[in-house]
Amino acid sequence: MWRKFLVLSICSVSIITIFSLLYLKYGKANKETYLPEFKFIDINKKWLNSGSLQNYKGYCIVLFNTDCEICQAEEEIISRAKNIYTENCFILLSPEPDSIIDAFISKHKLISDNVFILSAPLDVIMQTFDGKSAPFVFIYNKNKKLIYKANTSPLDVFMKCWDAGNKK
Repeated sequence: MWRKFLVLSICSVSIITIFSLLYLKYGKANKETYLPEFKFIDINKKWLNSGSLQNYKGYCIVLFNTDCEICQAEEEIISRAKNIYTENCFILLSPEPDSIIDAFISKHKLISDNVFILSAPLDVIMQTFDGKSAPFVFIYNKNKKLIYKANTSPLDVFMKCWDAGNKK
């Protein structure tokens, strides 16, 4: 009996260690980077820039594409998270036409005061945010310091990153 417990304990510790190391290597921002200056137009044809984003505890920027299955899953998470993390800001950025984005937003119920849907050409998005492809998630703390970036991120990582990043 104790052998099973020992084996399970060793396996658990090994798995946790592997995931922790992967997170440190690939998920966590390696150098101090801050929210870049940007000016994009939102789906309501209003300009939004990085300077106008004030008084949020955290910023989650998601590069997405409506055809991407992972992006759709992330938008479902954000649809729930926007009501839980009301002091945080979600910025969804896509190079797709407004009509496609509008349908996507309606389907996923993403309209909220703390959710901004922006559109820009893909090359401009990639130059501004250094994303490799959609989906890509950037999380910044209240000081607009990058604390996490990855191809995808579950809801619990959002909150852990914001909590950890805002204590610094």
